[in-house]
Amino acid sequence: MQWLSRSKLIHVLTGALFFLLFPIFSNGENSLDELVFLSCETKGSIKKDLQNGYRAFIVQGDAASPTLFDEANNFLAENTDQYLSIIIEQPNSGLLKKLGNNTTRRFLAIPGLHSPYKLAGCKADGKRLFIFTPEETPFSFSIKKNMCTYRVPATFPAEINSGFADHPENNLVIFRADEALNFLADSLKQHPQRVAELFNTHTGKLPNFFVTSQPQTFEAYYREFTQHAWYTANVIYNDKPLAGITWKAMPQLKSFGKIHTTKKELSPYKNGFHFSPDVFTFNNSTSETIKLFYARQKDLLEEVVLLLRFEQDVTNAVGTDKKIPFNNISYKKDSVRGWCAVFNGTNNYIDYDTDIQLNKSFTVSAWVKPTAISGNRSIIGKGKALSVKFRDGNLLFTSPGIKDHVIDSAVVKVNQWQQITYVISAGENVRFFRNGQLVGIEKAAEIIPTEYSLLIGTNLWDEFFEGMMDELTIWDRILSDEEVLRLYAEGLNPGKPTQKAIQAWSMPIAGLAVFVILLFLFILKKIKYSRKKAAQKQVPIPSSIQEKPNGPSVEVFGGFKIVNRNGEDLTLRFSTRRKQFFMVVLIATLKENGISSKQLTNYLWAGYSQESAKNNRSTQVQRIREIIARNSGISIEYGNKKWTVNFEEDVYCDLANYFRFRKALKQSSKNGINYEVLDKILCIIEKGPLLPHMDDEWLDNIKSQLTDELLDTFLPLFTDEAFLQHSKWVLRLAHALLIFDPLNETLLSHKIQSLVKLGKNTQAHECLEHFEKYYQQCYAQPFGKSIANLIENHNPA
Repeated sequence: MQWLSRSKLIHVLTGALFFLLFPIFSNGENSLDELVFLSCETKGSIKKDLQNGYRAFIVQGDAASPTLFDEANNFLAENTDQYLSIIIEQPNSGLLKKLGNNTTRRFLAIPGLHSPYKLAGCKADGKRLFIFTPEETPFSFSIKKNMCTYRVPATFPAEINSGFADHPENNLVIFRADEALNFLADSLKQHPQRVAELFNTHTGKLPNFFVTSQPQTFEAYYREFTQHAWYTANVIYNDKPLAGITWKAMPQLKSFGKIHTTKKELSPYKNGFHFSPDVFTFNNSTSETIKLFYARQKDLLEEVVLLLRFEQDVTNAVGTDKKIPFNNISYKKDSVRGWCAVFNGTNNYIDYDTDIQLNKSFTVSAWVKPTAISGNRSIIGKGKALSVKFRDGNLLFTSPGIKDHVIDSAVVKVNQWQQITYVISAGENVRFFRNGQLVGIEKAAEIIPTEYSLLIGTNLWDEFFEGMMDELTIWDRILSDEEVLRLYAEGLNPGKPTQKAIQAWSMPIAGLAVFVILLFLFILKKIKYSRKKAAQKQVPIPSSIQEKPNGPSVEVFGGFKIVNRNGEDLTLRFSTRRKQFFMVVLIATLKENGISSKQLTNYLWAGYSQESAKNNRSTQVQRIREIIARNSGISIEYGNKKWTVNFEEDVYCDLANYFRFRKALKQSSKNGINYEVLDKILCIIEKGPLLPHMDDEWLDNIKSQLTDELLDTFLPLFTDEAFLQHSKWVLRLAHALLIFDPLNETLLSHKIQSLVKLGKNTQAHECLEHFEKYYQQCYAQPFGKSIANLIENHNPA
C-alpha cells in the first residue's frame, strides 16, 4: 500500500488487495500530510521495495545508486495514480546532481511551481515524485521546513512529546516505531498498530512516513485507519499556526499546528485567546475541507474582578460595586509608579467585603516594592481558603490544610519595584511569575470556598505586607504565560508608566540622590576617557552616525518597536507576517542594499505558487505602507529589481547604527580602543538580543552571525592588559556580551572578577547563581565552579 487517503473508504481488504491503490480526490485539496506511506530506508535500488508496497524511501548516508530515480520514474510511468517520496536526510551531492537531469525531472514536483500540500495541482501537471533534502533546492523541498521525525520513546504513551527530534510544528511526520517495540507495554507489543493510533490521539498528527520492516504492522494500522472518516483543522494566529492548542472534545490532545482527527465536532481552547468560530461541526459538504479557526488575544481586562490602582483611594476600577471597603493604609507618590498604597507591616490592611469568589481558577498580580521581606508577607488572604504571599522573598501560595506551595529560591527583592503574579488552578498547579517570567510551578491542592472577606496586605494570621503596592489585580480566570508577559510589558492602566519606563527608572539604588551621584560619576568617566583619547590619533565617527533622538525610530535590539514623529507607537499595528516582511527587507537593505522578490518568496512564502506569493507580498506591502504613512519617515521602495527600507534623515535605527559603529570601531583599532564608539555600541546591545520574540529560521542565521561578529570583535579586548585595568568597562562589556552568549565561561569569569574588584560581592554571587541555573537547564548537569575558581582562572600564580 503506497498511501492511505483521509477520506472515508470502503473497508473490504484482504491478502493481495492490501497493496492496491485507493486514490480519492473529491475536491482537489488533498495534501501529502493527509496520507500515510509505507516507508523504509534504502542504500540504493528501490525496485524490490516498490514491489513489496513501499512508497517512501529514506536514503541512508551518501548512497547514490544510479538507478534510484530511474526505478522511481519507471514505476510512476506504469502506475499513473500513485505518489512516491524520497527523503535525503544528509547532504548527498551525487543524488542532488542527478536531480538536474531532464529525464529525472519528468515526474518531479518543483518548489515554487508545485506544493506537497496541493496534490490536485501536482497530479494535473503529472508531478507525483517529491524529493526532500535538508535545505530547499531548485528540485527538492526542505526537510527542515516541512518535516519532523518522531521516534517512539520507551515510555510511550507517557511523555509522548519527548519522541519529537525536531520541529514538531511541521506538517509531515517521519514515524519510527520499530526500535521501541521491545520496551513497550505488553498490550502494545501484541498490537503494535495501536502505537500509531495513540500517536494521533495525543498529537493530532498522522504517521505520514511509516518506517517499518514489518509491513504487517502497517497493514493492521491501515485497516483501523480506513474504518473512520477523517477531518482536518488548524488554528491560525497572525497568519501562522498557533501552538499549544487543546481541544474540548479531545482533552488528551495538545496540538502544534494542523491536526487530523476522527472527531466530527471541534472546539479549540488556549488560555488568553478567543477563537472564531469557537465550535465547528463537519458535514457532508465540508468533510473534505481544512477547517481554519482564527485566534485573537483576549483583552487583559477581560474577567478582571478587582483592580485597585491606589490613586489615593481603594475604589475597584472594574465592575459596578462602589462600596468603600475598610482600610487604614496611606498613600505616597512614587517617582516611578505615581500614587501607590503604603503598608506599614504592622497593622495596615484593606478589608474588601465584596462578592468576589476565588474558587477554582484565578490569577492574582501586583506591583510591589517591599521594604522588608523576612518572614511571611501577605498580598491577599481570604479566610482559611487561601493566602497569596511570600516568605523570606520566596513566592508562596497557601491553601486548605495550611498547605504551602512555595518556590524555594528568593525572587522578591527588597526596595525594588517588581511585578509578582500567581496563576492558580486548584487541584492542578500554581504558576509563579516575577517580572513576566515564569520562576516556578507547584502542584496545587483544592480550594474550599469561603464567605470571608478578601483581605489585602494581610491575612487571618496577621502576616502583614510592608512596603508599597500598586495595581493589584485579580482575574476570575487563568492568564496564559504570554498574557503574564504582556501584562508586565504593557500594564493595565493608561495613567501608569509602561514597563519600559519603569526599567529606565527602577535601578538598584537607595533613592534619587544615589542616582544623581551615579550619573555624575558616569559623566566624570566619560570626561576622563575623552581626555585620554584626545591625546591619541583617532578615526572620527562618520557624520552619518546619529545619537538616538526623541523623534521617529526603528528599534530591534531587545524587541521590535517603531515610533513615528508624533510619538505614536506603531508596533502593535504590525502582525507577525508584517514584522517578518519588514525585517527581511531592512536587514537585506543594511547588509546587501536590498532584496529581490524571488529571495523574499524563498524566505516568507516557500512552497507557494508564484501567483500566490505575489498576492501575499502585495498585500503585506500595502498594509505596511498604510502603517508607516502615519508620519514615520520610513518608506518601502522597489527599484533596480530590489526591495529596500528607506529612512529620512531624522529617523533613528539602532541596527543601522550598530553596523556603522562597529565599522568605526574596527577602523580605529590600530590607534587603541575608541571608548566613545565602544560606549555607543554598548548602549545599543545592552537593550537586549536582536528580535528576541521572533524565532524564524532565516532570522536564526542572522542572529548567529551577529553573535559571532560581536564575540570576534570584543573578546580580544579581554586579552588587552590596558583594557583589563578598567573594571567598570570590563564589567559592562562582559555583561552585554553575556546577553548574546549566556553560557560563555570566559565572559562570566571577567564579569565576576570585575564585580569583586568593585566590591559588589552580592551581585557576583547572584550572577553566578543565575549562570548555574541556566547551565543546569541547558546541560542537565551542575556547573561545578565557585567564584574562587573563576577568579583563579584569570589570576594564575
